[in-house]
Amino acid sequence: MSIITVTGKGIAYAPVDTAEIRVTVFSSAQTGDRAVEETDRKLRALKEALSRKGFGEKELHTAQFHVRAEYEEQHGGGRYTRKLSGYRCEQTLKTEFPYSAERLSAAIAALSAGGELQIFFKAGSTEHALSSALEGAFCNAKSKAEALARASGNALGTLLRIVDSETASHSSVHMARSEAAMLCAAPAELNPEDECVSAVITAEWELL
Repeated sequence: MSIITVTGKGIAYAPVDTAEIRVTVFSSAQTGDRAVEETDRKLRALKEALSRKGFGEKELHTAQFHVRAEYEEQHGGGRYTRKLSGYRCEQTLKTEFPYSAERLSAAIAALSAGGELQIFFKAGSTEHALSSALEGAFCNAKSKAEALARASGNALGTLLRIVDSETASHSSVHMARSEAAMLCAAPAELNPEDECVSAVITAEWELL
């Protein structure tokens, strides 16, 4: 029995309904406690700025906390040595909320002074888009298999096997502080693209 194996790809889109912003602040000091205190102060300032824009405490989360020692290299006596120069504390503040251009603009205005922003747009549900992407991937695979079968003087027979090889979802935007400031002044530019859902399948047919 002759078999033909092909790979098909499909893409579909899901409307974005959620926005997430992350901003990382950091401080360096001679002691770890001092570095943490200074970073906490910066985070409190950002939370207060968000609060003035109408964001509640439940929408704010600390996504990352990290303290590390910092060293500087010194050269003397024909060799290099490392000397402790202080400590660096980094904390990431995350806020997630139902997407609207106005609310996103308000959040950027409150957070852009804190550092570089990461902005993510997400679809609450991608099930329908994934189903459409899989259907498209199968149709793509079958179309290619039929074309190859005709080219070889054969026809497609029974579908023998189908494997969901890969599915993925892509929807994120990263912008630096300067870009965020520009978009804050132009809310119309904040509209995200729909979330892209892709699927890849591998299928085998009998050749007649």
